[in-house]
Amino acid sequence: MCLTMMMLLLQLHAATGNTGSSPSSDTLGYQTQAFAQVKECPVIKDSAVFIAALKSNCHLTTGADGTTTEKITAFTKTRLAGTAGNYFLVEYSHNDSAGISFPGKYQLLFNSNGTLLKVFAALQYALVKIQDKEPPYLMLVEATPNGTGTHAFYKMENNQLVNVYKGFYDKCLYTYDALEDETVNEPFALNVSFQDVNKDGYKDIVFKGKIVLIQAVTKNGLWYDVKISKGQPQVSYSIDNPFRKIDVEYVFLYNKNDHRFEPMKDYSKYCTNNLALLLYRTLE
Repeated sequence: MCLTMMMLLLQLHAATGNTGSSPSSDTLGYQTQAFAQVKECPVIKDSAVFIAALKSNCHLTTGADGTTTEKITAFTKTRLAGTAGNYFLVEYSHNDSAGISFPGKYQLLFNSNGTLLKVFAALQYALVKIQDKEPPYLMLVEATPNGTGTHAFYKMENNQLVNVYKGFYDKCLYTYDALEDETVNEPFALNVSFQDVNKDGYKDIVFKGKIVLIQAVTKNGLWYDVKISKGQPQVSYSIDNPFRKIDVEYVFLYNKNDHRFEPMKDYSKYCTNNLALLLYRTLE
């Protein structure tokens, strides 16, 4: 992640809590007053007025040069897992997605009184039903400008907004990978489903897809994108002509004691540096 992008995300997280949780009380910190327009949801009488008020109230910046096309792409009332309260989700989009403005959109979560709980800059979001008897979780696909990222799953816990997914944050794996280096994901954001894998009565998070090798790799782990063989046509590997595709499934089991989703096993064999061993062992 570039330094400027990281600094912006740190500023946003610091302004609205921290990277793991955010307060849900009506104590105003980042705002000078509550965003009263949430009470009009889902009606937006004047988009320009709404956007101006939102940017002012929540101190949103885009790094735009005055040519930004702005719009509200979501304005919804929802419940969240872990609480019976109502919340409002606003997604503000603009056409400036370069550098610190990536991915060209913000998602803002407010409580019922208009207090800002957290600002996200996610590539994708969805309200997803995981456990049958719970309200939805807020699922995000968070990515860097270079094209790699991960998912997050937020719920309310002890009046705090927390990410309950213990993903690959310190690993060499990505549940979102569009960076065309040695590999990409297919699809870029892996397919997500919710299944009771271990039959304990709670649904788990399951990611499925493929790791697409857009370069070739030798048994010794050397990567190359062009194969030249004597007497044979030259072969170039790319996203349109991949070397191999490897099916992957990552399962994160629900821990009923701490209410977190944890990896079912070690998936490091799918790290780029380990793919040669995995691939040639499979072929043999």
